[in-house]
Amino acid sequence: MVNILSERIIQTGREIVEKLDNMNLSITSALWLYSAEANQWRLVLVSPLVRQKGPRHLYKFVQSCLLKFSDRLISLSDITVLDDRNNMINILKGAIKTGKTLSSIRFTHNYVNGVLIEDAYIYRIT
Repeated sequence: MVNILSERIIQTGREIVEKLDNMNLSITSALWLYSAEANQWRLVLVSPLVRQKGPRHLYKFVQSCLLKFSDRLISLSDITVLDDRNNMINILKGAIKTGKTLSSIRFTHNYVNGVLIEDAYIYRIT
């Protein structure tokens, strides 16, 4: 479980997204999202593949990426894959668009369309 978003965790998340990009998967959004209720950070990966082929399809690729890391800072249980039509992602798209490149945007204590985004670290939102 990721309770603290350290630089190592941020870098590992970036490397996971890069590895998925190198596999030519369509990762349209990627970010760390904090849940105050759970006191937990989750790496959120968004792709139309989730809608087209189901979440298991993308989780298989994510798991293969995780096996390449020796330090095991992030486990599959720290990652959520979502359909690109997800409501929370669409709310974030209303505030931020990064394009296809990877960014480093901290988005903390912001309301977007009346929804509080407690904390997020955004790599990509397209």
